Amino acid sequence: WQSGESMDDFPLVKQVSLAQPLWLISRQSLGFYLYPGQQLMLRRSEQRNPSSDGKQQTTGKFTTAWLSHGQTPRDASYRYILRLGATPAGMAAFADSMATDSPIAILQQDDDAHVVAAVAGGSEGSVIFKADAVVKSGVIAAASRPCVVWCQRSGDTLALSVADPDLNLAGSDKDPNQWGYSLPSTVVLTLRGTWRAPDGDNLTMSSPVEGHTTLSVRCQNGATTTATLRQ
Repeated sequence: WQSGESMDDFPLVKQVSLAQPLWLISRQSLGFYLYPGQQLMLRRSEQRNPSSDGKQQTTGKFTTAWLSHGQTPRDASYRYILRLGATPAGMAAFADSMATDSPIAILQQDDDAHVVAAVAGGSEGSVIFKADAVVKSGVIAAASRPCVVWCQRSGDTLALSVADPDLNLAGSDKDPNQWGYSLPSTVVLTLRGTWRAPDGDNLTMSSPVEGHTTLSVRCQNGATTTATLRQ
């Protein structure tokens, strides 16, 4: 589905300049709300690939959609919202509501970090791309290395989830005895506000300084480390 119209043409190659918001629904009922000002590419074609045993070729009809930045993009960006269990009626209603009542606020979108907050509910997600990146607003003020952070605030309580996407796999130059294993890493977060939590196996907190709290989080295997902080 594309903004209320069923996409039945096959094969199909289509480029859409989004002067207005547009929404899509996949066969898996995933809804995509696309912000205006982007270039959408749509393709429906037959795809050939080896079978699972590699002994023969198989074919199938596939639909692909992507946001195109051209061949030599500079300072290109993208924005979309993903909705689960989408229906045409639900996506149409959501698109109408976005004109006046967006459920999210994009706090930062640059080379340092992407930070998005829910307008209601107190949740906030940050993807920090660089070590010692400047995070301009939100709960997280800085991080010592690239990481993914999710915060859920309720009153004076902050539920925090942290992951290091770098598996930090051991090679012969690190520890020959652990070759191929994910070695632990420490993500040091600087949080805005005065927070406290008991130290644990994967957490160490420092005393707040000038309205900021430093939290050291031990990460490994790309898994999420969770903590509950209180003011």
